Amino acid sequence: MGREIASQTLAGRNPAETVIDAQSPAEALRILSQSATQRTSRQRRGPEFEQLLRNIADDYRRLVQIVGDPKPRVTLARKYGYSVGNIGRLLVEGRKPRNGKPPLLGPAHPGRVGEPTEDES
Repeated sequence: MGREIASQTLAGRNPAETVIDAQSPAEALRILSQSATQRTSRQRRGPEFEQLLRNIADDYRRLVQIVGDPKPRVTLARKYGYSVGNIGRLLVEGRKPRNGKPPLLGPAHPGRVGEPTEDES
């Protein structure tokens, strides 16, 4: 309930005038739980998505090669506000050629961080 009051307050409504339109307490709780679980969708196409992939690929490469981070996906997840699994999916996208352009990252080796070097290829 506090979340709904906060969202209406942030939208500019006076907290004393906060309204939850429902016929019963059960319906009010259902409305509140729905709004609490709804997530904003993130765009998976277009220039913003391409830029996100580029940024993640560049950060991943920097974390592995320069910093030597043993868990770059965890670091990227914290930085970008995604789950570790979602960062993994974005890295997979970055390893695919798109729009006739080469992939942003080289192929991955299962169980190993980073991209293969010339010696490993």
